Amino acid sequence: MKSELLFIVNPVAGHGRSMRVFSRLESVMDQVAGLKRLVWLTRGPGHALELARRAALEGYDRIVAVGGDGTVHEAINGLMGLKPEILNRVSFGVVPAGSGNDFSRNLGIPTDVGALATLLASGSSGLADVGTVNGHYFANVAGVGFDAEVARMANRVPKLVPGTLTYVTCALAQLAVYRNAAVRLTLDGQVLERRALLVAVGNGARYAGGMTICPGARMDDGVFRVVVAGDLSRAQVLQVLPQVFPGRHVAHPLVEVWDAREVHVEADRPLSIQADGEVIGTVPATFRLLPRALPVIGLRTPEPGGADAELREAEGAREPAPETEASAPAADPAGPRAEREPAKREPASEPGRNPAFPQSSDEDSLPGGGNGYFERRRRRDSA
Repeated sequence: MKSELLFIVNPVAGHGRSMRVFSRLESVMDQVAGLKRLVWLTRGPGHALELARRAALEGYDRIVAVGGDGTVHEAINGLMGLKPEILNRVSFGVVPAGSGNDFSRNLGIPTDVGALATLLASGSSGLADVGTVNGHYFANVAGVGFDAEVARMANRVPKLVPGTLTYVTCALAQLAVYRNAAVRLTLDGQVLERRALLVAVGNGARYAGGMTICPGARMDDGVFRVVVAGDLSRAQVLQVLPQVFPGRHVAHPLVEVWDAREVHVEADRPLSIQADGEVIGTVPATFRLLPRALPVIGLRTPEPGGADAELREAEGAREPAPETEASAPAADPAGPRAEREPAKREPASEPGRNPAFPQSSDEDSLPGGGNGYFERRRRRDSA
């Protein structure tokens, strides 16, 4: 194995911010004895994927992406396609220097260059979960519907402003033309039918530069946090959108939160799919979780009672039921894993009692959460 840190630097990430951050980081690393490094620059879209794969195959054991979530997404897709015996000897690191940096934010990776240099020098790593959708890997959040169309628009406009502002601007533009869809979700075998604005499948909690779309999601707990935004009207979306930043949107009576390891989504039209903000196709979509799949430098499990625990408690997220002595599985030497059926979170408050979200009228959703499209299709198929 090669002892150097291999940096894959996207020079245009964050409008050139990546090069400024990396220059400061190099100045600090020069003071750290024995911290050798090699730098490869990306030349365009998809190149980080190729470089990450090449670095692992050539024997580099610490591969660090310098850029934003797009760079991280490409690098992870390059690494995850490798044979396990190669991937298991690699540690993946990140220097957050893009417009979004949600991967780093989800993991609590520092932005201070001094702390980053110390972290990278230590090489201390933990195993992160990785998601797949239709064979494509993602680290943070994937989903279908409204947010995928927003991602499509955001990827086409010049990134002249921070990622969050770009997302909000594109969301407002999409809101004028987007129609909610009839969807069928299968969560670890449990079937739901809804009219929905979007379905977000979270390995991590945040996307789009800090919007907490899947509050309480953790990248090391072995389960997706699935958020279904139901048949919200345009006025309701405008009301809910500001609440997504702190993750309070899940208190709305038309927003549901579930935990599952495998999610399948169908719809009454070809809804777009996004993975880490990249549009990768249309439904049907199958999301699967790969637990403890990627060694990540600096991965830490949140402390009990810390920010993540507070967020889960505030949003009423359902934790695994305590195991009895008879039913408890054998301990995993690498750490505890979540073993549970798909579980809906307990409501943070009774629907309609949250003053920020008045009870919806009957016109906002269909009785029982069903929808006419799949009922018509069942009748047609049985005819």
